[in-house]
Amino acid sequence: MSWIKKLAASVLAAATVLALGACNTSNTRVAMTVGKTEIPAGVYIYYLNTAMGEVSEKAEGTEFENNIWGQTIDGVSAKEWAEDRAVDYCLQLIAVEREFSRRGLSFTATEQSNLDSNLSYYWSYLGESMEEAGISQSSYERVQKQGLMGQKILLDIYGEGGEQEIPEQELKDYMSENYMRLNHILISNKDDDGNALTEDALTEAENKANELLNQMKEASEEDFIKTLKEESADYNEERDTDEVLKEGMISPIEDSGYVEEFETAAKALKAGEVGLAESEYGWHIIKRYAMWDDGVVDLKDYRTEVIIDMKGEDYEAELENWGDALRSELTLNEKAVERYDVTKM
Repeated sequence: MSWIKKLAASVLAAATVLALGACNTSNTRVAMTVGKTEIPAGVYIYYLNTAMGEVSEKAEGTEFENNIWGQTIDGVSAKEWAEDRAVDYCLQLIAVEREFSRRGLSFTATEQSNLDSNLSYYWSYLGESMEEAGISQSSYERVQKQGLMGQKILLDIYGEGGEQEIPEQELKDYMSENYMRLNHILISNKDDDGNALTEDALTEAENKANELLNQMKEASEEDFIKTLKEESADYNEERDTDEVLKEGMISPIEDSGYVEEFETAAKALKAGEVGLAESEYGWHIIKRYAMWDDGVVDLKDYRTEVIIDMKGEDYEAELENWGDALRSELTLNEKAVERYDVTKM
C-alpha cells in the first residue's frame, strides 16, 4: 500500500479501535522522545492501530488469520512486529517534520484552510472513538498534517523547480502508459425509483445496450456525447458539462476505482475503440480515448497525482531511511509503550 493511501486508510481504521484503558497519566503521556521532540502516547496509539491493520492484511486469506498474535512476521512475533512498526511510523513523522522545516516549506492559505476543514470534518465523526482509545485531537491532527507535509516534500523534490524535476514529456508518457481516459453510456438495470427491472424490461434494456454499442462503434465523437446525454442513466446535466464530457474520465489503469467488470473491459480497449461491460449497475457502453492526441487534457490538472504515482515508492524508501537515521536519538518511555497492548485492540 502506498504511503498516502496507507495514511488515508488509517483514518477509517482508527475509528474502529477499542478503548485501551484509563486516560493517560502524566508519566505515560509521552510515548517516546526523538532528540528533544516528544511523541505523545496518542500518536503512538494511532500508529499502533495502523500497524495492527497491516498485520491483519498479511493474515488475510491464510491460516495466520485465525491466530494472528500466535504467529511470526519477518522473524519476530506479530505483536513485536506491530509495535516496532508503530515506532517506525513515529520516527518517520519526526523525519518529515524536520525535512519540511529544513526545506523551508509551508502550506498556502488555501491548503491550510482545506486541511483545517478536513480535520474538523473527520474529527466530528471519529473524535469520540479516538478519545476513548487515548488519541487526542492534537495527536490526530499531527498525524494527518504529516501526510500532507510528505506530499509537499515529494513535490519539492520531483515537481517543477525541484532538484529532481520530472520533465513534462516523461510525465505525459507515464500518464499515457498508466492511465486511461474514458466516457461511458450507462443503460441501467434499475427503474427510476431504483428498483430492479422486470425480466422483460431487462431484456429490453440489454437489447438497447447492444444496439447502442453497434451504433457508437461508428459514431463521431459529437454523436457519442449527444447520445450519452440522451441515454446514459447517470448523466447529470449540472455536473457533466460539455467540457467535462470532452475530457472524459481519467483514472489509473490499475486500481481505477471502477467496478471490476467496467475496469476489465476498459483496460482491454485501445484508443478510439468502443466496448461493452455488464456490471451490478447495468450495461456500460465504454469509449476509450488517446490521452493527448486531441489537446483536450491539460497536464497541469494531473501533475501532482502523476508525480505521486511515479515517485511515491522512491519517496517512501527515502522516508524509511530518514526515520532509521533518527534511531540514535530515540528514547522510549517503556512504561507508556507497555501500557498499550496491541493484541487487545
